[in-house]
Amino acid sequence: EQGAQLERLGRLKRFFSPQLAEAIVAGGADDPPRTHRREVTVVFGRPIYAVDGTTRAFLIAAFYPIRVTARLQASLPRDAAVTLFDRRGFILSTTYQVHLTPPQRGRPPGESVRQALGGRPVGMVGRWLPFHREDRYGAIVPVPRAHWALAFGRPLAPLQATLRDQLQEQM
Repeated sequence: EQGAQLERLGRLKRFFSPQLAEAIVAGGADDPPRTHRREVTVVFGRPIYAVDGTTRAFLIAAFYPIRVTARLQASLPRDAAVTLFDRRGFILSTTYQVHLTPPQRGRPPGESVRQALGGRPVGMVGRWLPFHREDRYGAIVPVPRAHWALAFGRPLAPLQATLRDQLQEQM
């Protein structure tokens, strides 16, 4: 039995921290992944080629989108939302306050996201992402080297109110 536990522990350590793997084997974790479900890691890789065209190495970068966007939030307006899409239109991360299930994240992208993934920036007004609860304005722009797209948007109503107030003052 101890041999089986050691083998299981070795397999678990490939996916979890050593402490969590040991807690799983010891039976001290009812649902061990639960504490790890909230933080998504995005990994991006590129092959490094030799002169003859053979693959020599890979350059791998990983980041936690939530941590990156938390740093951005300090310089963004409070009502701004940033959404990052991968090359298939899968939502990697969003600062928009919504909980998306995996099927919602993997929903086929709309035309505007497809255009941005194709290399063309797209300006947007309305409910242009499926989880928007109000009309927004913003843009979806390509991230060419990664073949991703980045959406930035803000609620439309405050902008319209500001413009209306400025127009009334000028009249």
